[in-house]
Order: sequence, then C-alpha cells, then structure tokens
Amino acid sequence: MKKESGLKKFKILFLIVYLFFLLKGENIKVTAVGDIMVGTVYPSLSVPEGDGFYLFQEAESIIKKGDIRIGNLESALSDSGSLRKNVVEGKSYAFRTPEKYVKSLKNAGFNILNIANNHIRDFGDIAVSRTKKVLLENSIKYTGFVNDYGVFNINGKKVCVVGFSNYSFMNDLTDLKKSYHLIDSISKVYDIVIVTFHGGKEGKDGMHVKDQDEYMFGEYRGNIYRFAHTVIDAGASLVIGHGPHVVRGLELYKGKLIAYSLGNFMTFSGINISGVNGLAPILYVEIDSLGNFISGKIYPFKQVRYRGVVFDKDYEVVKLIKSLSQNDFKDNLLKIDDDGTIKIK
Repeated sequence: MKKESGLKKFKILFLIVYLFFLLKGENIKVTAVGDIMVGTVYPSLSVPEGDGFYLFQEAESIIKKGDIRIGNLESALSDSGSLRKNVVEGKSYAFRTPEKYVKSLKNAGFNILNIANNHIRDFGDIAVSRTKKVLLENSIKYTGFVNDYGVFNINGKKVCVVGFSNYSFMNDLTDLKKSYHLIDSISKVYDIVIVTFHGGKEGKDGMHVKDQDEYMFGEYRGNIYRFAHTVIDAGASLVIGHGPHVVRGLELYKGKLIAYSLGNFMTFSGINISGVNGLAPILYVEIDSLGNFISGKIYPFKQVRYRGVVFDKDYEVVKLIKSLSQNDFKDNLLKIDDDGTIKIK
C-alpha cells in the first residue's frame, strides 16, 4: 500500500510539474529588420554579383536567432511586369528585383516578409503575383495585402503576423477603427499577433515619434503613434515599423514592445544610405507565451554601398535609438544599455 501511495504521489507531482511547464511555455523569439531591396533592373541594371549571399553574411547568424524572422521587402521580386508608376526624380522611385535574388533572402534566414509598402506595385499586379509565388516557393511567407497573413506554430502557440501600410488593397494603417477590428478578430483565433507596418514621414526630419498625422510629398501616411497603440489595445503583442528610411525610438506600451521604425537594412542601390540613413539595426525580441515583452537586444549594423551590412563596432545605431527612446517617450519603462540590451526598468 505504501509503495502504491508513493507511486501515486509521484505521478501527481509529475503531472503538476508537466502542467506548469506546459502552461508556462517557452519564450517566442523574433528578429526583425527594416527595408530590404536586393538590387534593381530599373532605371538601369544595378544588382549584386552571384546570388548576393555576401550582402547579409555578417548578419546571418543574428537574423537566425529568431523563431520568426521579419523584414520589409521594398521591391517587387519579379522578372516580369512593366512600370506602373509615375517616377519623379528626387521624389519617387521604382524598383524591381530579379527573382533569383530570393535565394539571398532565404539564405540570410528570413521566413516572413512584409510586402505592404509603396514599391511592391511599382511594376503592376503581375510583379506582385510573381513576388508572392517566388517567396512561397522558397519557404518565405508574406503579409500586408488584405487577407494575407503569415501563420506560424511556435512552441505550441499559434502566431499570426499581419502587415499594414496605407495603399490600396493592403491592410490600411490610416483607418484606426478598421485596424482595431482586424487585430481584435485575429487575436481571438491566434495566441500571439505580431503587427509589422510601413508608414510615416521619411528622412532625417522623420526620426521623432509624435502623436500627429504624418505626410510625405502631400501623401497621408498615418498617425503612427495612434496606430501602434490601437493595434496593441486590440490584442497585438509586438509592433515592428519601417518606412521612414531612418530609425525611430522604442516604447513599452501595456507590456508590449513597439519599434516605430527600424530604418533601412540592406538596400543595394537607389536609396540613400549616407549618415543615419545607412544605420541598419537588427532587433531581437523575446516575448512570453502571453505576448508580453521579456527582453531584447539591438544589434548594431550599418550599410556599406555594394558590400551589404557590416557590424558597427561604434554601436552608433544603439546610441541613436537609446536617445530617441528617452526623448520621445518620457514615461518609457524601457532601459537600453550601451551594448544594445533592452530591459524593463
């Protein structure tokens, strides 16, 4: 009897421990970067040698730390399609990347790309369709257009990545009410919802986050501050921004991390990468099974024209994001150390 009683107690203890770890779960790891444009055929051929693997070589191991590895594809990835955009020198540009360079994105470790931005439709719907097909054929999910979500199963948790921008047929960040309802409905189905968006004013004058509408050449690009808070109110666990071509600060809101812009990451040509425009951080984030921010790190990289991304031993982008985070969010609960480590105060 004593032996049976001891065995019963052991089974109960084992069950309690098992349930504890089952409910606790493992943290979900995310690596995220900003804009990616791996060469273009327009207005003239400007592409990397070979498959372009070398462009990401120094950053590969960091990107691959994440279970989910996100970037913004700032170009159609297509061998077909004709120009559908009114290109104005100094104001608007058009990009189309040959399909073979998808190999460089896959080799770098990306497993989902946002395609909701102002360049994906530069060469029409044919180029958009080809982009989607080529990505899926290479095991890279995409998100951004209406009903296009990236779905993952990480540590037994259902994760959905939803992209937004401010253009036709894409999830619209300028419509806060609609954005709230979309994320609210998705969060009822998935355990974790990650939002990635392309929006906001561009350039050096666009580094600060303010609670106000943002425009670029007269085009309305949303109130990014309100948008980020709205989707978290609706159930998002993490918000990753890009679009301004420069970095912005980080904010902790209701226990959830917002990265307002990760700037440019790897833009081979046709995009300004001088000064702050060339800073190329990799953001590493861990969130718990309930979607709360646990820890993170900013890995400092910068772009070198035609060479790709290289590690920045001066940690310039860490210093900049730290300063912006402190200045723009006075009650921010985040602490960013000099080595890029992100903690809760």
